[in-house]
Amino acid sequence: MPEMAAAGLWTTATDLARFSIDLQLALAGQADRLLSPETVRILLSPQTQRQLASFMGLGVWLNGSGVNSRFGHPGDNEGFASRWEALRQGGMGAVILTNSDNGGELIADVFHTIEEAYGWPEIENLSAPAPQISVSLLNYVGTYQFRSGIECTITQKNDTLYLQVLPQAAVPLTAMSETVYTLEPLDGEVIFLTDEQGIVRGLQLRQDGSELEADKVS
Repeated sequence: MPEMAAAGLWTTATDLARFSIDLQLALAGQADRLLSPETVRILLSPQTQRQLASFMGLGVWLNGSGVNSRFGHPGDNEGFASRWEALRQGGMGAVILTNSDNGGELIADVFHTIEEAYGWPEIENLSAPAPQISVSLLNYVGTYQFRSGIECTITQKNDTLYLQVLPQAAVPLTAMSETVYTLEPLDGEVIFLTDEQGIVRGLQLRQDGSELEADKVS
């Protein structure tokens, strides 16, 4: 009798691959999936950082940033080694299960072959250096309210701005210009809206093909 996996999970490579496809379709906006698009976006949103360009979502590992990001999870137990990884965009992924304590080397070789054969994009481990911004980041800090009533906050830590929509974790913003920031490691951007005097009055959030505007309320 093989050892039970963490939390007693038993599955097959086929079922896990089907689950990956279902998550990808929901992430692309299809509503008739196992989980709703909103739930999947939360599931695959960074909750805590593991290492450079690598985060933990809700039970999944998130690697890379932007269109090149991936989600999945490795698995090792007595007598077994496995790896599940899927692209956030592009509809590709792979699940490899081995019945060996030494399966890690085989898994790495097979994944390398798959990446080359199907042209998987490389994981972006480093972001481009942020441009020099002449305005104070404090101009952007505050609470913003969307038309739906949902609020988000922009906070500053050292030289970085963070966007947070509760109950999700705060996500760092990477400056592209004085008012345009990319939403890392997600594929999206935040555009701060200013008036003629340069005072920040709101923001526009672009993600997954949608555009939402929020007014600065405090």
